[in-house]
Amino acid sequence: MKPDLDTLFEGLEKGDKRSAGRILTLLEDRGPESTELLRRLYASERRSLVAGVTGWPGVGKSSLITRMARVYLDQGKRVGIVAVDPTSPFSGGGILGDRIRFRDIDGRENLFIRSVATRGHHGGLSRSARSFVKVMEAMGCDVVLLETVGVGQDQVNISLIADTTVVVVAPGLGDFLQAMKSGVLEAGDIFVVNKADRPDADKAIQYLESAIRMRERAGWRPPVVKTVAADGSGVDTLVREIGNHAAHCSLETGEVSLKLRAARDEIKEALKTRLLEYLFGGDALEDSPVSRYARQVCERRADPYLLADAILAEKGITQDIS
Repeated sequence: MKPDLDTLFEGLEKGDKRSAGRILTLLEDRGPESTELLRRLYASERRSLVAGVTGWPGVGKSSLITRMARVYLDQGKRVGIVAVDPTSPFSGGGILGDRIRFRDIDGRENLFIRSVATRGHHGGLSRSARSFVKVMEAMGCDVVLLETVGVGQDQVNISLIADTTVVVVAPGLGDFLQAMKSGVLEAGDIFVVNKADRPDADKAIQYLESAIRMRERAGWRPPVVKTVAADGSGVDTLVREIGNHAAHCSLETGEVSLKLRAARDEIKEALKTRLLEYLFGGDALEDSPVSRYARQVCERRADPYLLADAILAEKGITQDIS
């Protein structure tokens, strides 16, 4: 049965969680209604404070987000959480653990949580993450907290979606050295040393402060905040710093270039989607000619680049566009 988009959007704008959940499912399934849904979402004038929380697995991101959400909820704000989960390379499914990770706050009236699997999308995010944030904005969330699966080198796409990017590390030299290598240092607007009750926390803070001492973008120098998510210590300070960064960015301080970069990224994603739909008729990648050609690559009878050229040639697309 074809969904009634008018009714769904009316429910969404009233904050109805069931309508929001139905829209999120339609978007994630990338069905025929998804384009119209996205157009309506982008036409919405509602905006949220979007804070992205990233860092390596095990640093306590989920616990920290739970504490942050509780602070915002206690302030009377409506909060949305988008938790990005890894996808199994074997089954293609995701471990959608939102009810497990956020069980301490799940069920609050002004809270809406949704997990989404990466489905092979790089950057610690899901392809659907941006549209999920748009849904939560349209339903009236004051704050949207976006959690990545945990980043590695160059996986800093969260900065293209979030207004404020919070990078979380735990005490230990390894995390700091990894951050130096990966470029996350350049993406972070606020740095958090979680589990700051550990003996080596002060050393981690010193390392971070030294690394970002000369780093300033558009007049903003990233602060380093100590937290202990287990008992909530320092979380009020973190929330306050997120507010400070949001206020700083609202002053037209040069963040326009970052927003333009984000807009370019959105257009590129839309072009990729349209191109794949054109090439494969809207079929899932697993059911497309790619699956047939994959055996040739496995058997070393062809390489991916020659096959990509062949697929494009079948559609009359050539590399010579002059």
